[in-house]
Amino acid sequence: MEDTIQVLEREHRVIEDLMRELSSTKEEYPVDVGLLFKLEAAVLKHIAKEDSRIYIPLKRIVKLSDEAVKFLDVSRDKLEDIKIQSLIFFEKYKGSLTQELYSEFRQDLFRLKKKMDERIRFEDSELFPFLKNLWSKL
Repeated sequence: MEDTIQVLEREHRVIEDLMRELSSTKEEYPVDVGLLFKLEAAVLKHIAKEDSRIYIPLKRIVKLSDEAVKFLDVSRDKLEDIKIQSLIFFEKYKGSLTQELYSEFRQDLFRLKKKMDERIRFEDSELFPFLKNLWSKL
């Protein structure tokens, strides 16, 4: 499981870099749609991997404490929220980012980046240490 955490941490850095690059593009239309597609792929791949390699396998372990189950449930619910917000964002902009929508796009991108930054900080500082500790006891 240590490998899974390392892979997810590397993916965090990729997502952060893509978000930073997309956020730092000039304040003018047009946006690099290719970069938007790369970000979408990285985010959705990461979420699917986190779900399939962490939450689903851990749910099958009967020995988890109530506290651990609650922590993982809340964490997974918040991950699902980010997934939904990401899907809405990408669906809204990847195919039809017009100049008229550009100002709204920048605002939505800022909000999504803030949410992702918060999630990544949570995973790096709380979730992954929790998982390492949990796996060491199994």
